[in-house]
Amino acid sequence: MGRLISWGDRFRFAMLAVAVTLAGSAASHADIIYVDDNAPLDPAPGNPAVSDPGEDGSADHPFDAIQEAIDVAVDGDEVLVADGLYGGDGNKDLDFGGRAITLRSVNGPADCIIECQDDGRGFFFNSGETADSVVDGFTIQNGGVEWGIPGGGDGAAIYCEDASPTIRNCVMTGGVAEQDGGAIYCDWAARPTISNCSITNNFASGYGGGIALYNNSDATIIDCTIHDNQATAGSGVAGFGSDPVLENCIITANHSVGGT
Repeated sequence: MGRLISWGDRFRFAMLAVAVTLAGSAASHADIIYVDDNAPLDPAPGNPAVSDPGEDGSADHPFDAIQEAIDVAVDGDEVLVADGLYGGDGNKDLDFGGRAITLRSVNGPADCIIECQDDGRGFFFNSGETADSVVDGFTIQNGGVEWGIPGGGDGAAIYCEDASPTIRNCVMTGGVAEQDGGAIYCDWAARPTISNCSITNNFASGYGGGIALYNNSDATIIDCTIHDNQATAGSGVAGFGSDPVLENCIITANHSVGGT
């Protein structure tokens, strides 16, 4: 004769099933976190230092600085950034901190601009980010980097060290690097995928007016335009000990002070 299951056992089994279901739902759930520095309840649009008192990243109470949203995101989340010009603290030197999240603009790079004001860069990746860390649809302009800041004078738009994020549908322009990588700098086996991006009018005092790659940084660069950048050498793309993949890219009118 089989063992009779008591009502207590049945209750425990039911609660266990509920717990497993909830755990599975939590694991598969992804949130959207909103950023808008011109939201209706923001008392000082354009000034991330003055915020909506109810700011929580919801659609009704979005964050007004991009880093605030990144900091509360967890793997799988999407940070959705409204149209606007984003500058100042919290909107440059953006750091994913290893999170596998997607940071996306609502309407693409023409309408969503990260303004670095010649002081800092757009993004700083150095926490082992993978292809699941995504930047999609921003203009990153007027970066300025020099010795004395994290990452030093390299990478005026994006710096990648031992990190391999996905960068797509972005415009990088007006960057000035005291050393290498007028727009993008990659080092120590950083292997980002850079697709459908425009890299124009950037300057590096050293190598790689557009992109500089060092130490097994085998970037994949697809459908990109690299135009009118300037450096001492390697004015478009400079690679040292790296084997990048370039597919369907337009690399034109880049200028090298050293003639290479």
